[in-house]
Amino acid sequence: MIKKMKYLSLFVLLGLLIAAFAAPAAAAAIKGSNVWDQDQSMATTYTWTPAMYSGLWYDYDNGVYTENITMTIAASDRQINVNNTEYITEYQNIRFAYSDWGSYRVIGWLGEPYFAGYTRSSSGNNSTTQFTSSNISTLSDERIYPILMNTDDEISLSSGGKHTLENGYNITVSDFNESSGKFTLTLQKNGNTVLEENVSNNTTFVYEKSLDDIGTIPVIAVHVKNLSSSKAVINGIFQISESSTDVSVGKSVNAMEVTKVNDTAIVMKNPSRIKLNRDSTVTLMDHIKIEVKDTSKLKFELISDPKTDTEKTYPDRGMVYSSSNTNKSWNGMNFPGFTYDYNNSTETENLSIDVSGTLSRSISAKQLMYTTNAYNETFNYSDWGSYQAINLGGDNYFAGYLKYNSSNKNNTTNFTDSNDSILKDGSVSKVLINNGTEKQYSVGSNISLQDGYTLQISNLTSNGSKANLILKKDGTSVKESSVSSGENFVYEASVGGTVVPIIAVRVTNVFEGTSSVVKIGGIFQISTSATDVGSGTKLGNMQVEYTGSTALIFVNTNAINLTSGTNITLMENLSLHVADSDSLRFFPFNQSAGNNSSTSSLRIEVPDTIYPNDNITIVVSYRDGSSWEVLSGATVKVNNSSIGTTNFSGAISFTVNSAGTYEFKAEKSGYSSVTVSKSTSEGGDELQIVIPDFIFAEDSFRLYVTDENNTNVTGVGVYKDGGHIGTTNDNGMINVTADSTPGTYKLTANKTGYATGSKEMIVLEYGPYFAVTNITLPEDAITGKTVKIALTIENVGKEKDTQNITIVAENKTETKKLTLDTGETKNLTFSFKPETSGNSSIEVTNQTFTFEVTEKEKIEIPWKWILVGGIILILIVGAILALMYYKEMEEEEKKNPKRPVKGKETESKGFLSGLFGSDSKTDKSKTKSASPASKTASKQTAKQTTSKSAASSKPAQKTTQSASQSTASKPKSSGSRFSSSNKAPELKNSQKKARKDEKK
Repeated sequence: MIKKMKYLSLFVLLGLLIAAFAAPAAAAAIKGSNVWDQDQSMATTYTWTPAMYSGLWYDYDNGVYTENITMTIAASDRQINVNNTEYITEYQNIRFAYSDWGSYRVIGWLGEPYFAGYTRSSSGNNSTTQFTSSNISTLSDERIYPILMNTDDEISLSSGGKHTLENGYNITVSDFNESSGKFTLTLQKNGNTVLEENVSNNTTFVYEKSLDDIGTIPVIAVHVKNLSSSKAVINGIFQISESSTDVSVGKSVNAMEVTKVNDTAIVMKNPSRIKLNRDSTVTLMDHIKIEVKDTSKLKFELISDPKTDTEKTYPDRGMVYSSSNTNKSWNGMNFPGFTYDYNNSTETENLSIDVSGTLSRSISAKQLMYTTNAYNETFNYSDWGSYQAINLGGDNYFAGYLKYNSSNKNNTTNFTDSNDSILKDGSVSKVLINNGTEKQYSVGSNISLQDGYTLQISNLTSNGSKANLILKKDGTSVKESSVSSGENFVYEASVGGTVVPIIAVRVTNVFEGTSSVVKIGGIFQISTSATDVGSGTKLGNMQVEYTGSTALIFVNTNAINLTSGTNITLMENLSLHVADSDSLRFFPFNQSAGNNSSTSSLRIEVPDTIYPNDNITIVVSYRDGSSWEVLSGATVKVNNSSIGTTNFSGAISFTVNSAGTYEFKAEKSGYSSVTVSKSTSEGGDELQIVIPDFIFAEDSFRLYVTDENNTNVTGVGVYKDGGHIGTTNDNGMINVTADSTPGTYKLTANKTGYATGSKEMIVLEYGPYFAVTNITLPEDAITGKTVKIALTIENVGKEKDTQNITIVAENKTETKKLTLDTGETKNLTFSFKPETSGNSSIEVTNQTFTFEVTEKEKIEIPWKWILVGGIILILIVGAILALMYYKEMEEEEKKNPKRPVKGKETESKGFLSGLFGSDSKTDKSKTKSASPASKTASKQTAKQTTSKSAASSKPAQKTTQSASQSTASKPKSSGSRFSSSNKAPELKNSQKKARKDEKK
């Protein structure tokens, strides 16, 4: 028997050696591949399910998923034709977290779970909803609703205690009666009571509301476990949003459009063709994208921006093993956590379980094998060529350098003349820095490296043609060298017993002038702390079975139990996640690739100022790249006592009972914990944090803390995103080094006797940055009147650049192209006419400035008074003219005193007739009443009239003639001097003239 075992062991070892010495093998197109590779002769009609692609929603614990994507790919045309991408999602029944409630209808939509309805209660049937008597389908109205809360966590509340829900709701408990086990449960929204009920042990409190056209349905359900020890215990909460998501036919989502909706499903297709151009990323729908590789043949994979907490925790998980999918092998095609070489269609890592048939809950020793092969990795500073790398659980390690060969520059190392392999000696090392972005440094600058190393640009030598570089380790110089443009600065040290270059720096340019600068094109650094991968070495649950110059093989030395609801570390960052279910479901995931890995930091946010008896909200979040995302399910402790876990908004409430100092701690499996300390406010000055206006990645700067009188404060604890970064010295200052990751960070300052101060710190990406450093805004701006704005643009960044500066006002946009070196400024002017009053803004280089604009005064024209004044003016002018006329008449009378009085009256009458119209009857009667005596007198007067009187105007003559005719038309009296012909004898000229004057 022993002899047989020896032969078997030799046979296994032989197989392992063959695998180890083999070059990276061509990857087989295995079941469940997320990668589509034309070189793998894959089916042109291909379907992605949630089991193989983490961008689709999958409830691992319940084994429920509803979405899939099918594409028919025209590989030769690098496109997907119209309607050849189909997205289908169908609702499923899923158990509530509080399982006694039964089930509700869930539907995955773009990678997230949504509420789709309830199924009428049927006693004992877990596929129905126990707290409703109606069948409710939201899909019939082409709507679905976000699920806000679904938890069975136990929450204990004292009388008067409050628990926060979502959308402004909260529940409070009061009026405890322990003998009957009853109390009052009140639901409030935004401080207003919407429902209040007297509840007892093991009851469900339900709040219903009318939603859209669906009708009245339960939107909040709360299960009361019991009333015990003056505590009300709640062990179930379910809440849906009151705002729906529209999924109606015709709705567009990026490249897709809804084509069908019924009571059970939603279907989308692409209305236009989708081009799969080389080296491009196509947004298919929402966060689901197609990443096309830079290869001659069509090769792509589906990628996504993580949305749900589960997806954020396991963003690069592999294919899910289940009873319906018994795949037991993972490589770079179906596990994004492993490397896949798209250029050669080869894999560098493989994990497999050597068990035939269905797996049990245990994997026996040596049934799990992990193989990894070394490969050439290009330096980020590409002129250096390549180095030898190897992955351990998806994490990249340095394995060695490749002897430089000028005829094969891309596959050898530029700064070494030998094959320096540490892998063959059983070691690998972490790559600490691999930077290929050129940066400019002034003479005297210090460049921070890793592991305590700094590189100082000391001075320029050789008439400014070389830079003298000094490398220090923990402040002690370890190497000094003068380097010309285009040369490398290389420092060697022992790694795992082999001396190799651990730091390489490429100097690309040296410039001497008023501001001498040195440009660094590349920096590469590996750790001197080697990881032992020699044969027999154990890493986690795996042991190195074979070490070669190009490969490593690991196997499990002990049995691995696949216990439900656990994460099992295999080695380094490679783990298995086992679903919390009676049915076996698990998948591999790479912790280092996830945003929520053990190295991902948490942030706990507590109000800047807290007071005794305050009810405060604590928010926990985690870093997702350059931003922060809220984290649900994080345990929060206050002074080492747990107060519960955060809800779906990452929040939890806490009541500050008394004055003092409180330590708040947030923790969750898979994350690094964070602690922040806060003291209750005593009404002192609020602390002020003073930092530079512009901070770039890895910048070192001084941070000051002052009081409200601008006096520096000593002994202040300063925190960044909840983590302590220092305490101010006697000058109220600490030295800070900015993170290497650009983003927004929250700084807080805390000291007993002062109100906590806070400030946002924005860390900018290293490089050029144009900003407004001075601006003159108008003080008396008026609408409709041109204002002139003077501003100074400065390149406050680290590199020279040319940028378009766009200035935007309310009705004008102007763009100016500027080229500025570091620290260089340019003065600009900008004019426009504000159209509206109030605050007017001007935007320049992502900065906004405001100034006050007042309304232009309106001149009101008093038309009413102008009309009244006009009428009065006309009357005055008329009166003046009348007076002038009477004055003239008086003067004429004085000149002709013998004029009879009646004549004067006649003339007055004539003036009035001219104004108001003549009365012919009056004129006739006046003529008729003239006696012969008066006629004679008139004749005598006429004889005395001078020739000047004969020059009367024509209208006067006409009037006289009319009067004469009127008189002549009368029948003559019996004593007339006229002849029987009734014709008056002709008058002499002098008589005619006298007659005319008389008439006048």
